Amino acid sequence: MIRILAVSTILPEQEKNVGEGDDLCTIRPIAHRHVRLGSAFVDDARITADLQRYRLGPHVIRRLSRSGALAVAAGMRALEDASLVSEASGWTLPEHLQDNVGVVFASSFGHCEPALMPRQPVDAPERKLALDLCLQANVQIAEHVKARAFNTFSSAACASTTVALKVACNAIAADDCTHCLVVAADAVLSNHYTELVASFVNLNAATATETLEGKTAFAKERGGFVFGEGAVAMLLANDGSATSSSSVPLVRLITSRIGNSAYHGTRVDVTHVTKVLRKAVEETCRKCGINRSTLARHCLYVSHETATRLCANAEVSALRAVFGDDVVCLVITNTKAFSGHIMGASVEDAVAVVALQQQRAPAVDVAHLDSTFHDLTFSDGAPRRYEYAIHVAYGLGSHVAVCVYGTTLEE
Repeated sequence: MIRILAVSTILPEQEKNVGEGDDLCTIRPIAHRHVRLGSAFVDDARITADLQRYRLGPHVIRRLSRSGALAVAAGMRALEDASLVSEASGWTLPEHLQDNVGVVFASSFGHCEPALMPRQPVDAPERKLALDLCLQANVQIAEHVKARAFNTFSSAACASTTVALKVACNAIAADDCTHCLVVAADAVLSNHYTELVASFVNLNAATATETLEGKTAFAKERGGFVFGEGAVAMLLANDGSATSSSSVPLVRLITSRIGNSAYHGTRVDVTHVTKVLRKAVEETCRKCGINRSTLARHCLYVSHETATRLCANAEVSALRAVFGDDVVCLVITNTKAFSGHIMGASVEDAVAVVALQQQRAPAVDVAHLDSTFHDLTFSDGAPRRYEYAIHVAYGLGSHVAVCVYGTTLEE
């Protein structure tokens, strides 16, 4: 079984409740500023200060793209929170772990960013395009902390983080590493991505309106997603080698499955997605010795819904097909009204873990709920008993990934 040792996120500081730290269950809705290109959500100075605190050299900081900088900062925080690195150790792993820690970097567009950034003169020593394109965040983190195990980059559009978690689980199961750090980031709100942002608006995937009233997840008037940016890092380990000084409740990744519908670049094949979700639910029930009804009664469903009609309908159709009458027992939450759509950096997986630790989940605004979903149960933000959490991620190109997390498991 895979244990989650640490979770770290980087989200807009000004949009979070004061005093709650990285409390992902009480962050306030973001301001609607996705059309203000060049006005990034996350403060660059804060990220640079973090990287300097972790003693990354100036040449490394200059080379990192914005997405890379966010990912490295989030990854270092997770390693620090798990007590695997510290200032006293020079931010390097203990020698006995160096050959056993892997790193996976996930992003929708972060790997494109170096090529889009303005270039320095050819003879400028700090601007080497070949290195900028190859040395992604996974390489920079591994070099800095001396992690010499499994190391790769993964992109599966908006399912990138959840797919990367499966890749990490596979690496641990294959004994390519005992610990694996998954870091994901996307920062499409800089001037480098003007045409990309416009293309999502032209596809009617992202909203172009200034007002968000009634256009949130599962609402009757869903007008497309709002862009966000940020990073998430999750440190995974097999139970036999997992150690953590944290006092928060234990969370494990019970089941992870990935697939590709080979169907359409922007649409969801509900039949295939249903098969992937059903297999994940059946595997979870088998591992935990429970039935589908028990799972549903104590389960949080962290929705991918992007405030588009097609996504919501497809997601709920799959849920109804898999859980049947028990679908009304699931508690559904959605984070994109809080964080915006961070593309490949899926804050939903982090929310699933934190919600299990805190026994509460972000509330869903049901003031404008589509009548199609009136029978479903949505989180009101109040404390509630959760033993399991499911997240299903959808990505352009027919990617689908499922992770099921749990707090109380029978080995």
